[in-house]
Amino acid sequence: MLSAIGLAILFFGCSEQHQESTMYSQIIGDWEEVYNRDNDSPPPFGTSTNGYSFFTDKTVDLKAGIYKQIKGTENKMRFLGTKTRFRIEGDSLSIFNLSDSSWWSRKILSITKDYFVLRLDKGKKQKFTRVDYTVDTLHSFDKIILSSSGCYGTCPILDVIIYSNGNVVFLGERYTTETGFFTATISREQFENLQNNFRKANLKNIETNFSVAWSDDERISTTFVSGDKIYKSIKDYGEAGPDELVWAYVPLRNLYQTLELHRLSKEEFPFYLDLHYFRFENGNQICDLSQSESFLLWDYLRQGKRTTMPVKNRLELNFNRNYTWSPLPGEFEGDLYNEKQENKVIKIETDGQFYKFNLSGQQPITIDIGFNFFDNNFNQEDFREKTQYD
Repeated sequence: MLSAIGLAILFFGCSEQHQESTMYSQIIGDWEEVYNRDNDSPPPFGTSTNGYSFFTDKTVDLKAGIYKQIKGTENKMRFLGTKTRFRIEGDSLSIFNLSDSSWWSRKILSITKDYFVLRLDKGKKQKFTRVDYTVDTLHSFDKIILSSSGCYGTCPILDVIIYSNGNVVFLGERYTTETGFFTATISREQFENLQNNFRKANLKNIETNFSVAWSDDERISTTFVSGDKIYKSIKDYGEAGPDELVWAYVPLRNLYQTLELHRLSKEEFPFYLDLHYFRFENGNQICDLSQSESFLLWDYLRQGKRTTMPVKNRLELNFNRNYTWSPLPGEFEGDLYNEKQENKVIKIETDGQFYKFNLSGQQPITIDIGFNFFDNNFNQEDFREKTQYD
């Protein structure tokens, strides 16, 4: 027969296991941090709140991502993903830190089907509320393009396009672990996961411009494409957008670090210029393209066909540098910015589908992208006077 002490140990052991099992089942799902009113003030504007997604296989998605500084560098980080392991031990939540192989633990003060509260250091609390996302009925896309401008600091400067068929095109400019133009592939499941991250941000009703009140921050632009038409483009200065939007940036902007990249040769991308901010001009009026829209058009031109078809001089396509930073001469393999080639471009005439490059010292070259990019996506309301600025 068990002694009284043995019975007590068995009882408390079973009770603890039951508590852990209950807390485990309650924590499965999507959670978003609620600003703790016990603290003096909420996090500053432009700083997204914390978020978790707990899964039944005992993995957790940390929305802000997991990183580790690359040895020998001051500002380059290795992206380790957003998913790791978690466990419930007694009354505590433990999450495995991929960067140093340690377990991060916090006591769960309370948990229900709608919220849970963690105890932080110095008696502070962190509350999370459950979020229910329904993405199955939301709009699907053929391409998603994300671009980041850089900042007065070490913010990565990059552009990436993901196709629903798995194709990826990436440009790393500065403060990225790879620099240059690359292609890669992802699975359909990876595309769906990346797409669903953005769909959780309610793209149909979301605003198209977000901004913090300070300067010297980065601008992230994202463009969503269905067929040959832009569904929506969003500009976000300083990550001022909704949490779900900011969280969706993380795995996409770091995707290149997880892929087998294939460097594009000079013959595989447009001869006339590499990447700039494009703009359509009509007399004294300008239609500016965001960085992500510019990279989209660059990719169409990259894949376009040379033709001898005449071009109706309806618009001019012009460009300007990303003046957030300036590359040093020869800084990149293959000379990422080729000033000599750019200076040869006298004028680019277009009707939206055909792009005629008038070049100094040689015959014009016309590229057909196969459809009218301008008419599909822009109209007169998108123009501004040259003397007016956003």
